[in-house]
Amino acid sequence: MQFQKVVFVCFQKGIISENKWTSKWWSLEEKEKLKAEKERKKLEEKKGKWMRMQAEEQMKAKKANEKLENILRKKPKQREEKFKSL
Repeated sequence: MQFQKVVFVCFQKGIISENKWTSKWWSLEEKEKLKAEKERKKLEEKKGKWMRMQAEEQMKAKKANEKLENILRKKPKQREEKFKSL
């Protein structure tokens, strides 16, 4: 019973054991596989660019914070007040 179903499906899809690699069904599957692979590569490239942009922004923010921290760490200079006598 199952064998008949498999044979029926193979007949519908045009799969014959001798020429299964040249059937329409396999070529469509290969095309879809290639499309998915291309899309995945494009997404990875965009992700890589996005990650680089975020890393650069974080580095800029970190440098700005370090500058502020260095300024705040320094103790203010002691200044002597000179009073003018009236």
